[in-house]
Amino acid sequence: GNHQPVELMRFIHILENLLGKKAIIEYLPMQAGDVEETYADISELQREIGFRPTTSIEEGLRSFVQWYINYYGEK
Repeated sequence: GNHQPVELMRFIHILENLLGKKAIIEYLPMQAGDVEETYADISELQREIGFRPTTSIEEGLRSFVQWYINYYGEK
């Protein structure tokens, strides 16, 4: 987790680039259970053990996509 939110469209665009596929997006009104914004609160980790995230969203998604492809054998 990180203490800075990432916009959903940025997240989607990064995945599109990594996968070489365009997402099919269907915009809908907010659904029950949807939240406007979410992110990890790492303040206690920072305070207690000095944790500072160093993995960018791009790097993290690149690692995840590579793991997914290796595990499932497809994009």
